[in-house]
Order: sequence, then C-alpha cells, then structure tokens
Amino acid sequence: LEENVSEIRSELQGLLAKGGQMVLDPAYPRLTSVGDWDAIRLYHDKRWDPAAVALAPKTTEVLRDKLPGLSNGLPYIHHNTEEVCFFRMTPGTRIAMHSGGCNARVNLSLGLLGCSDSFIQVAGEERQWRGGELL
Repeated sequence: LEENVSEIRSELQGLLAKGGQMVLDPAYPRLTSVGDWDAIRLYHDKRWDPAAVALAPKTTEVLRDKLPGLSNGLPYIHHNTEEVCFFRMTPGTRIAMHSGGCNARVNLSLGLLGCSDSFIQVAGEERQWRGGELL
C-alpha cells in the first residue's frame, strides 16, 4: 500500500472532486459521539461495489487480489470481515472505543489526507496517523 500511496491519494482526491459523495455513507454512526465519520466502501459484504470501483480503479487494482479471505477462500465471520474503504472524518471527530466483530483479520489503516493531529488508540497505546504510512 505504501508503495502506491501517491496513486491512491490522487485517486481519492479525484473521487471526492468528481462526486464521491454519491457513494459516501455514514461509517458506523453508533460509534461517533462528536463529528462525522463517513466511508466510501469499495469492498464490503463480500463484494466489490461497481459504482465505487469505477471511481477508484487504481486502488481496486492494488487490493483486488490481496484480501486473504477473498483470495484464499477463508470464511467470513460477519459482513465486514474484510473491507476496502476510504474513511473520512471531520476535524474533531471522536470515535468510541470499539472492536471488530471478530479477530479473524488484521486491520490496516493508510493515512492519505488531513492526518495532522489525528491518532488511533489501541490497547492503551496511542499512534499518530501520518500521511503515506500504514498503521
């Protein structure tokens, strides 16, 4: 992912400029106490979204064959065992502490835009998002 960050970032900027709001949904509204947390879901519920994929073909190409469950026939425990999303938060957004539905997969987060003063806390450890770096 980090090797392709320039292309992925450019694609996201273009996507937002040309109507990404058409495929933008609230991410997980029950977890947002302050601000807005939205998602553009490229892969969700065991399928690639054709409208989102058409807006982000390079990102799709980079990740299409990399999802372990999809590529290797691993079981899906719930609808978002594997996801490929662009998440967007408004400044000051607070997300409640939470966990995934299972621990069957590892989450990767790649900071693209507006990462300054943004962090994630896992098991009491705070990590700063930095543009172009994976968490």
